[in-house]
Amino acid sequence: MEIAPERKTIAKAISVRFATKFDQEWVKWKLTVDPLFASLLPWLRATDLPVLDVGCGRGLLGFYLRESGVSAAYTGIDFDAAKIKSAQDVASQYTPTPRYHALDARQAWPDSRGHVCLLDVLHYLPAKEQAALLQQCASHVSPDGSFIIRSGIRDTSWRYRITAGTDKVMATFGLMKSPPESYPTLEELGTVFENAGLEITEMQTPGKGALFNNHLMVCRRKRS
Repeated sequence: MEIAPERKTIAKAISVRFATKFDQEWVKWKLTVDPLFASLLPWLRATDLPVLDVGCGRGLLGFYLRESGVSAAYTGIDFDAAKIKSAQDVASQYTPTPRYHALDARQAWPDSRGHVCLLDVLHYLPAKEQAALLQQCASHVSPDGSFIIRSGIRDTSWRYRITAGTDKVMATFGLMKSPPESYPTLEELGTVFENAGLEITEMQTPGKGALFNNHLMVCRRKRS
């Protein structure tokens, strides 16, 4: 797999800002091998709308946006207080400063209306809680904003079996703070989006050579 030089440059620029060697190496690896953050730029830098990143982890999306010249307000939330503290320490090195909050998704969220990103989060929740979280995310999407989701999808493919199996192994070895609970189907997601007044306008399915069954979906409010 050929990796764009720009991604390598940004990965290095972000990773060296983290305090621990483990975080530096993990962040550099993640940003180098995963094209996710680069793939979001066309939507997130097309406007100056604020970005709400739900389940932001170490806050990498916020830093990637800053390194890519995006100055729109960015807010990240995550229940892992240690990761948020790490993100806050790095955030102070950027202007405008990305904001990070340690809170559970069931607590009150910061008042951000614009784009919403929910990346690799849904499978940590039971199916019923997934629908509630998606509805809450949708309520923060502005009329001109996008709701961008990446999630492993449950289906009959070999990619799904690899996705679920890999996550179980990572959870067993303590590489996840919480184990995976349930992977949504495309039909389940479509129903929630419909009820929230959203429609999928773009979808990226796993490409040739991809091992995991991750789907990237961009939703927007339906036009009356």
